[in-house]
Parts: sequence; C-alpha cells; structure tokens
Amino acid sequence: MMTHGQLLDILRPVGILWTYHHWEQPPQPPYGVYLDTEDTAFYADNRTYFCSSGVQLELYTLQRDRALDDRVRTVLDAADIPYEVQFAWIESEGLYETIFEIEV
Repeated sequence: MMTHGQLLDILRPVGILWTYHHWEQPPQPPYGVYLDTEDTAFYADNRTYFCSSGVQLELYTLQRDRALDDRVRTVLDAADIPYEVQFAWIESEGLYETIFEIEV
C-alpha cells in the first residue's frame, strides 16, 4: 500500500500545494487536498490477501483549469494509477473543484 508521502512525491510535479483532508487557512487557489475515502480488501478462504485504499484528490481553482487537470492526469498516468474524474462548482466558496478518485 502506498504511503501519503509517496503519493505526495507523485503529485509534486503538478506544481501546487497539497494537504491532507483540509486546510486550516487555505492558500490562494489553485491548491489541492487529498483524503482517504475507504479501504477495500481482497479476501478468500478466511484470509485477507490484499488491501487497497481509496483516495480522493481534490483540486480547487478560481476558474476551470483544464491544463492543471491534465498535469494531474499526467503524473497519475506516469505512476500507473487509474482514476475517475468529477467536476463541481462550489458556489458558497466561489471555486471550481476537480475530483480524482484513485486507489493506492
């Protein structure tokens, strides 16, 4: 299973600040948050053989930034990490959010 430190090493070339779960004082966008969402176990014959962690990568921007999304895609592809992507507008914050769901 990948550690948070290893994940941050993979994300570093994206070129934005990342933190786990939430910011106490968010920096100026763009910035990122990553958080664990679930653990999934592969088991049989009364034994767990493998466990993977679901992680959500959240990008926050003032304007929709496809180039930033593509930088995240590039580093995830280079690390052979599959992902699914969702987009949202957070009206109360005035921010666009891009969510990458991955397993590590």
